[in-house]
Amino acid sequence: MKKIKILFFIFLLLYNNYSFAISSTDNVQEKIFNQKYENDRNDEKQKTIEILKINNLKNSLLLPGNDSFIYNYISWDRNILVTNKDFEFVEWNNIKRIIFTKYYNINWDDYNFFKNKKWFIVNKSWTNDFIFVENYDFETKIPYSQISKYTKWYITSNSKYLLENWVYYGYIFSNSLYFPDEAYWLYTKLTWDLSNFIFYKTEDWKYSFIKDYKKVKLISSNIIYWLIWKYNFLKELADDVSSPWFKDRNVEDYDESFKKLKKEVLNLTNWLEKDEKIKKIYSWILENISYTEKISFTDKKIFSWIDTYKNKSWVCSWYTILFLYMLSFAWIDDVDVIKWDVIDAQDFPTIWHAWVKIWNYYYDPTFDDPVWLNRAKKFEEYKYYKLSKDIFYTNRYDYWFTPASLKKTTLDYRKNIVKKNISSLVSKYKNSWLVLLKPYIFREKNWLSYNEKITIEKLKKIKTFYKVTNNYLEINSQKKFITNVSYLPITDSNLELALEQFNYDIDNYYFLERNLWNWKMELRMAISLKF
Repeated sequence: MKKIKILFFIFLLLYNNYSFAISSTDNVQEKIFNQKYENDRNDEKQKTIEILKINNLKNSLLLPGNDSFIYNYISWDRNILVTNKDFEFVEWNNIKRIIFTKYYNINWDDYNFFKNKKWFIVNKSWTNDFIFVENYDFETKIPYSQISKYTKWYITSNSKYLLENWVYYGYIFSNSLYFPDEAYWLYTKLTWDLSNFIFYKTEDWKYSFIKDYKKVKLISSNIIYWLIWKYNFLKELADDVSSPWFKDRNVEDYDESFKKLKKEVLNLTNWLEKDEKIKKIYSWILENISYTEKISFTDKKIFSWIDTYKNKSWVCSWYTILFLYMLSFAWIDDVDVIKWDVIDAQDFPTIWHAWVKIWNYYYDPTFDDPVWLNRAKKFEEYKYYKLSKDIFYTNRYDYWFTPASLKKTTLDYRKNIVKKNISSLVSKYKNSWLVLLKPYIFREKNWLSYNEKITIEKLKKIKTFYKVTNNYLEINSQKKFITNVSYLPITDSNLELALEQFNYDIDNYYFLERNLWNWKMELRMAISLKF
């Protein structure tokens, strides 16, 4: 009977894991299908535009009525082309162009001169003139939808990587050739041998050819073989390793670092549910990575996630990329890294920021890292963990949606906008106990406006300040001897920052008035106090 129970338990465990795998796979397959559908739809849209351009060109090249002497020139060994101003014509649904170095105008008086010549006759449709051309050649206008047939490698902003011999590779490049006048086409004779170029399509559907590039290893495929959502992983890794910042630097082989990270993630999240995995990884990053306040943009290592992992210290974008890699190894799918503007950041708009979206929620490990006090936060103190978009975006914008006017304003002005945005959501989220709302709930509770500066004088109306003399604290006319205390000196200038670090949960903290040896008074917020 005991063996049966054990076998039944193992069956349930395997069944649950199998069910989880099925649901995860279904979710991934749906995502892949949607992504493929979107790509196919964009390709079909482009092909439709290309066909429309061909038809428009055909319609514009109707052969007009010609003088009889022109038709006398047309024979089995002589052709006539009807072209537009760019000397383009349509042949078998391909747009071509005739190029030449010498031509003759045709008119009635020169009939005998041209009679026996076998050159091409070109009808300039916009003027209805005819010319004989010599030393000519033809160019084919290649649609961008077919350009991948001619180039070494066709990449997009979402796929800057390729798999070759069980290794994923990317390319480092910074020099590109872009044709701004050609939105959908390219003349082959206007470029070099296309087989030596990388063809690159950006997010905004602009095209360029990369001539100078360096092939670099991203990661061995066996390390990420079982990842259920490896596309964003590879996209960010290709952006990381293939960044122009690394053009003049030897890129390391990161396989060993990834193996170590993968092992650490699996040990950290083994047997946990999805939400617990995210929470565990988020906490690990905040406990093990420190934000560096000294940034030199000449130091290219600040743009590498691997140095974040090795040095346990770096900047916002690599907090989030490391977060993405760890989530991927924990089998958390539907993860996106978003990079753009946080308007109440001190370095806005010079430097963009980065955060993470998982399913329909947003996370920002950088903003939850306590820089000022450098103390470990508890999970329940996180402000930017699993927020809905409306409250998360009270201080940030995606892509190019940031109002240009904000970029010319002061930091104080922008901070006030953010405060107003958050305070407007207090009633909606008041019962959710979001840490981000606590400063505004604190103000509302104590009859302070959302942007009102909290001073020592105002705080004394809210909290009692106890007098301390010779290590004795006086409470209700009784003196208690302080055996141990850790504290923060507070003034009007740093008070709100101190309250912010404790999320305005100050009910269990003592505020002290300490008499110093020079008869001056120092105000303190006691973090821990023992009698």
